[in-house]
Amino acid sequence: MRSPDLAPQRRAGRTPPIFKEPNAGASMRSADQQTVTVLKSGMVDGMAYSLYSDGSIEAQMPEGLMRFASIDELRAHLDQRPG
Repeated sequence: MRSPDLAPQRRAGRTPPIFKEPNAGASMRSADQQTVTVLKSGMVDGMAYSLYSDGSIEAQMPEGLMRFASIDELRAHLDQRPG
């Protein structure tokens, strides 16, 4: 007969792997460090945009809504477009 104060031993199971999406770590880190807020929104030359407190900018492009790390990155993208 087993003593009531001796619980059966369990073997430790494997920790399941953690899967991450590409670049998810960067966005997760910034979300943890600060809350990003919209500083300004508007229209420039018919393009809707939102400027965020982390310096990033979101712009409605002909190909869809795009987010850029900075205004300089948005300008570089616009400079590469034909026309």
